[in-house]
Amino acid sequence: VWNETQVYQCQSCGAKEIISNKDIAKECSFCGNNNIVKSHELPGLKPQGIVPFKMPMEKVASIAKSWIKKKFYAPRKFKQSAKAENIRSIYSPVFTFDTQTQSTYEGKLGKHYTVNGKTYTRYFHIRGNHNYNFDDYIVQASSSIPTKTMHEISPFSTNGAPKYNEDYLRGHVASTYNKDGRSCWTECQTLMTEEIKKQILSKQSYDVVSYLNVNTAYLKQKYKYVLVPVYIGHHTYKGKLYNFYINGETGKITGKTPISGFKVFLTVLAVLAVIAGILYLS
Repeated sequence: VWNETQVYQCQSCGAKEIISNKDIAKECSFCGNNNIVKSHELPGLKPQGIVPFKMPMEKVASIAKSWIKKKFYAPRKFKQSAKAENIRSIYSPVFTFDTQTQSTYEGKLGKHYTVNGKTYTRYFHIRGNHNYNFDDYIVQASSSIPTKTMHEISPFSTNGAPKYNEDYLRGHVASTYNKDGRSCWTECQTLMTEEIKKQILSKQSYDVVSYLNVNTAYLKQKYKYVLVPVYIGHHTYKGKLYNFYINGETGKITGKTPISGFKVFLTVLAVLAVIAGILYLS
């Protein structure tokens, strides 16, 4: 049991976070609300390892500003909100899986061709075997951050993660997990199947997929429960929360931004003007 920590819950977005008994919870890492209260919930399973933060906050703020600056359609007020005081550091719980996969597959693909200006599709069948070893494949153990998002900011050096020590948590918080190892493994198999399909299709020359059936055996499975470092930037724009996520080890960033309707309108006008000019000249 994780005795040296305590759980707090945000009364605004519902996120639950774990902090050291030596720290004080001030505001939610996901929405910035300061209405957070101590929960009687136990912290749960103690992590086996932890990947420490390496990126300083100053560098993270710079990365965020540069990323948002490139979002042309993001509103100006939103771009101005990318400040260090709006970014929080949180350890996110993940299960990592090692496994050897042996797959058999059978499918039907199509290749387009043109005759006398008309396009047709010639279909062909594929079948065979495909083997691949997955090493430290990450599955997010908390619903606060989607697994897809974690993969977008991966990799994390979970293979070399040091053993958990309370000192790593000081000054940060950790998100609680709400998915156990079994449910994460089920999700992992689904994600691995999609990855295997991509690998199989990468070896083919095709334009359309009619179907692709894959049967996979998972051998020599291993897993571990680890905390990985993530910076979260939270912004509320016109009543809606937008978050971006930064790998606290490498600085890799992903997220969503609002769209300025006015900028989209100007773009449409510009495109229409170009089309009108081409038609006029022709």
